[in-house]
Amino acid sequence: MVVDDVEMNRDLIEVGLSASGHNVASFASAPEAIQALIEGAVFDVILMDIQMPDMDGQTATRRIREMTGVASRIPIVALTANGLDSHAAEYEAAGMDAHLPKPIDMKALNGLIARLMRQNTEKESRCAA
Repeated sequence: MVVDDVEMNRDLIEVGLSASGHNVASFASAPEAIQALIEGAVFDVILMDIQMPDMDGQTATRRIREMTGVASRIPIVALTANGLDSHAAEYEAAGMDAHLPKPIDMKALNGLIARLMRQNTEKESRCAA
């Protein structure tokens, strides 16, 4: 899931991830993305823009983490033009699992997605045991 209010950003990420074999759903606002999760949509990873007009990425992440079920455990990556590591603690406090600066380096993004999916699979395996 890609959540970004800038269409060009969504398109670039979607094209890059699709070329790597990922299926991608894009949303122009956090409320739209949250509604999709409420309606039962399931994703491996959420790529969340930080600065959006209707609802910022940190607020959206907090709302997702408050949900019950699988949606609350989806790894969330902050995508931000503010790549300062000093903001990493804020993103983590909101419930985000990682962050990447914009413009997005697709190789780094693909590597991060692979790592987060592997970690999530390991967590699920431990919970099932």
